[in-house]
Parts: sequence; structure tokens; C-alpha cells
Amino acid sequence: MAMGCERECLLVQLSQQPLLFVCQDFLSRRSSSDIIHAAKSFGKAAPVFGEDVKYEMPLWPEEQQGLDQHLREELELVYRRLDLLCGTPRRRDEHPPRVHFQAPRRGAPRPRMPSGLHLDTNGAPHRFVTALVYLDTLPQPEGDGATVFPCASGEPPEVQVSKRAREAGEVLWREGGLHTKNLADPELEIHAEELMDGAQARKGLSVYPECGKLALFFSTGDEGDVDPMSWHGGAQVGAAGDHGGKWMLQIFKTIPPELRGRKELISRFCQRCRQPPDFTLDGVYHRQVGARPGGDGDSAYPCAEKEAR
Repeated sequence: MAMGCERECLLVQLSQQPLLFVCQDFLSRRSSSDIIHAAKSFGKAAPVFGEDVKYEMPLWPEEQQGLDQHLREELELVYRRLDLLCGTPRRRDEHPPRVHFQAPRRGAPRPRMPSGLHLDTNGAPHRFVTALVYLDTLPQPEGDGATVFPCASGEPPEVQVSKRAREAGEVLWREGGLHTKNLADPELEIHAEELMDGAQARKGLSVYPECGKLALFFSTGDEGDVDPMSWHGGAQVGAAGDHGGKWMLQIFKTIPPELRGRKELISRFCQRCRQPPDFTLDGVYHRQVGARPGGDGDSAYPCAEKEAR
């Protein structure tokens, strides 16, 4: 651990395609509870289905009137850490962060993926990386609620590679599919079913909700094109943890406007961002475990030095 640090945040790569990292203890239990409290008290609630709710959070917490000072500072620190890990700072043209609450569905057995699977460029073509921070632990196996990537490639036991799911994901993307529940061509349904069957059978990779865990994944490859293996979705919640259901902070990052339409610059930008930097911020030392294939160690974000200021 770096000198002067109170703890480490270890970023572990679990999948190469889509490129996906997990940090088991990105947030403390207290910080996770604080974000849930901030969402319920100050977030803009938008009902989704039944008891499910999405809370829109302030993109710039320090400008949010009425938000307690310690919550402003807590949210700002979380956002700064994610800015550094994603390789690009926040911008006012981006969608605000959201905290999702998903209530458990009890009773008769239901499909694991009732909302289907999608690519994150669905309705947002410039998205390139997504950060998910789970704010509570769900009991397993009855709780499930995982974020499921049926096309993931990696090593067992975390990843169970499915050739059939990967082929289906490739076909759907090539034919313009972005969501398994919204396909223009009925002939593509068979491929959507193949993808859904893989998710139901727990093929690929399932990231299960655990308090404070971060999942960081890229929906584009090194060249900036959509990664057709980045199909994913949220599994049904069957049992609650300490806070009544599944709680998750979600942040999307998009390619900067000044780079759009400039293929070479987008490629360089994505290649750099896909190599998360090592840095220290507020006493937490962040570092990637393992090799950095194809990288020269340079940061995509100018403040991502060993000691972020």
C-alpha cells in the first residue's frame, strides 16, 4: 500500500470483452448508507414499476441547495474517484447520476431477466463506460439481483464463457439490435432468446450486489466502436438486504463532444480510458491488479497522478 494511505481499492479485471473491472470495497458500509439516505431525502424520485424507483442525483453536489454538507462532500468524493477511474471528468451535458431501488418480487417463480438485455448505447450512442456501485448486499442465492453479462469472456470460476450467447450478441448488434425487447426484425427473436437463455443459465459473468462493490465496464472497444459483447441487464430481485431491496448508484460517461466524428481521436481516447490509472485520493490508494495490456501507463485524465490533487 502507498505511504500515507488508510486503505486500498483494488481494481480486478474479470472480463476482457466486455472489458470489466470489479473493486470489492470501493465504498464503506457507512458511505453506502449515506448515499441511500441522500437519494431518499434529496434525490428526484421517478417511479418505475411497482415499488421500484429511480432517484436522480445532483451531478455537482456542492451546488445542491438543501443537501447536508457532509453528504455533499461524500458524493463529491465518490464522483471524483469515478471520474479518475473512468478517465474523463464530469460534464454538464451528461446525464446526472442515478440511484436505483429495486424491490424484491416474491411469490411465483419469474424469469431471471424480466426486463431483458441491452447495450448501453441504446438511446445514447456516445456512451462508452458505465460505473455501478452496489449500496447493499443481497442474500444469495435467493436475492440474486446481479448485473448479468452473458457474452463475457474471462476465466472460470467467475466467467462461464458461452459461444452461443456470444454469437447471438454479435448477430443482434450487427443487425442493429440494442435491446432484446425492442427488435425491429422478428427474425432476430431467435438470437434474442439465445442471449436470454444464456443469462437465465448464468452463462458469462454475473456481478452480484454486495455493499460497497464497484463494477466498471466499457461498452466500446479500443477503437471506440460498440463492443457487441457488452450486452447486459439486471436480474430479478428475490430477497432484500438491510435496506429493503437492491440499491445501486449508476453513472454513465460519454465521449466528449469535441471528439465525436473524429475516428482517430476517439480511438486514442478510448484506448487510454480502458487503462484505469493508479492514484491516491483522500487516503485511498486505487490500483489495478494485474498487467495493463498494450498500455504505456499514461493517464487519460490529467489529474490521475500517483497522488491526485
